[in-house]
Amino acid sequence: TGRSGYVILKGRVDVCDDSEDSSGKMRVSGSSNVSSGRGQVVTTLPSQRFFGEMTMLWGVRRTKSVYANLSCTLAKLKRDNYLGLVTRGEMEARSRREECLRNVPMLETLSHEHISRIDDALEVKTFEPGEKIIRQNEEGNEFYVIQEGECRVTIETGSN
Repeated sequence: TGRSGYVILKGRVDVCDDSEDSSGKMRVSGSSNVSSGRGQVVTTLPSQRFFGEMTMLWGVRRTKSVYANLSCTLAKLKRDNYLGLVTRGEMEARSRREECLRNVPMLETLSHEHISRIDDALEVKTFEPGEKIIRQNEEGNEFYVIQEGECRVTIETGSN
């Protein structure tokens, strides 16, 4: 098993099925996509593609082999580095959300633990300009805190 994924910066790679059949021979079909000493070419990946993500994320054995199709340059992303970046990003996002919640007047009396519990239950939603968030006279079952951006509130009155 591997612990890295790869980004193709330049060139192309062939993804091949180098597995063996029950007799120990490499599976090769009668295709012109078969290079000498390699199994069946399953696909060719161009530059700016990522491969090896299943092994990097889950630590499973690689199921295909990858060969340079042309001269190529790859960037290697190690699992530990990826997880560190994701974890750090999540921690920073959580900290921003909790700080936002602490600035909501109706939540100001809650403890840090309660704010953390609310953050655990949050579902972050993004709205595009002009998109309806809530509508007057509809039954409400959601509570929103504006983390970023602005909203316009309109109220219909009897004179509208």
